[in-house]
Amino acid sequence: MGRGDDRISNMPDPILETILTMMPLKSAIRTGVLSRRWRSLWEHNLLSTTTLDFDEDFSTSQSPKEFVLNVNRYLHQLQHTSKKLDKFSVYFCPFDLFLPEIQRWISFAISKGVKELNLDLSQGFTDPRHGGFIDGRAPFRLPDCLFQCKSLTHLSLSRCDLLSSPLAFAHWSQLQSLSLKLVSLSQDGLHDLLNNSCKQLQSLTLNDSLSHQNVNLALAPDLRLKSLTMDIVISEENEQLFPIGFHNLQELQLIVDSMTDESLDGIYGFFRLCPCPFLERLFIQLSGRKEEDPVHVNHAIKAMQGPQYVDFNHLEVIKLTNFKGWGNEIRLLKFLLEKALVLESLIIVTAPLEKNKKPSERRGLAILRGQLSKLPKASSQAHIVLCESCEDDKRCQPLHADVNPEYYYLEDRFTLALSMKIGVDLEVLP
Repeated sequence: MGRGDDRISNMPDPILETILTMMPLKSAIRTGVLSRRWRSLWEHNLLSTTTLDFDEDFSTSQSPKEFVLNVNRYLHQLQHTSKKLDKFSVYFCPFDLFLPEIQRWISFAISKGVKELNLDLSQGFTDPRHGGFIDGRAPFRLPDCLFQCKSLTHLSLSRCDLLSSPLAFAHWSQLQSLSLKLVSLSQDGLHDLLNNSCKQLQSLTLNDSLSHQNVNLALAPDLRLKSLTMDIVISEENEQLFPIGFHNLQELQLIVDSMTDESLDGIYGFFRLCPCPFLERLFIQLSGRKEEDPVHVNHAIKAMQGPQYVDFNHLEVIKLTNFKGWGNEIRLLKFLLEKALVLESLIIVTAPLEKNKKPSERRGLAILRGQLSKLPKASSQAHIVLCESCEDDKRCQPLHADVNPEYYYLEDRFTLALSMKIGVDLEVLP
């Protein structure tokens, strides 16, 4: 076969259709410009699909108007099919002009008996501390039909309004996974969700929701979650919401926005008020931003000492990423090493350095390595590994490695990703 021959186009239709099913929707659609045959193939693939991902990849390089026109065109082709939808995802910004369109997309998905609905309307939202902007638009008011949908098993909402809805959540009884990010919701609404409506829930995510109130972890004592991801502030004012024991917890992930003294006290407070006696793996993701060591002098004395009556009798693996060697990071490490009685591996991944690393930065790593080796350890078997971010081979990862901290812009908050799943295989760096 010569070099000019198109071997892919010479393949049988069933093979090409299989290839198209494994491609992102946007890429599959682009094949339509190759020939009428390819256009027919992707249109046939669209009509037979049970997954529609109008996600961030799909929206790239499209204006809002083009995005709406394309989504409407594809949904129109599917309107009269009897095919049910397993998954429907949209990543968009709720411009007032297009609010009716978004409501129609949701209604379409529900009419197809959708099981997993992902509605992310955070496009255009950025962290103001990084020089971005908040567009000022109100959260999206969800259509009434969503609250009457009985087919949902997985629901993810971002920048939506559950606070002003007059409807209850009784029809969401089959929900197994619920993710709310930047969603307006009251404590009473959360109580209704967790105690009265979503009793099958196994996974719950709450990020910057509840109208800036702190989450009451005791709202749903009968809930049997396998995973929990939430932002939380532990302070003297809200200690009455605790203690909550995570007695089945084997893995904990903390995503720390900034390693201030207050953040360190928050971590200490969590371990003091929320005992995790069977914790085996601890992952701490520090901020990757380039900034100065955040020291608040008036808070420093309180942050120096960790809680006295906390022990990690089963903790075997600790991993910190974006480590900079700041004072509070060293204090946290010292606390963990003194409390982890059976620790096997402490893996420390430093924050990314500039491409052209200066000799002083290389010397800094060597000095840091020496400092870490001198920290007292409760476990004689503990092996400390210090590596640069480019050297992290990713073999040791948390179960919820896809937790995205881009929304966490409130000061002095850290996110908990808690996994109660048992029997997760985990490889440890040698």
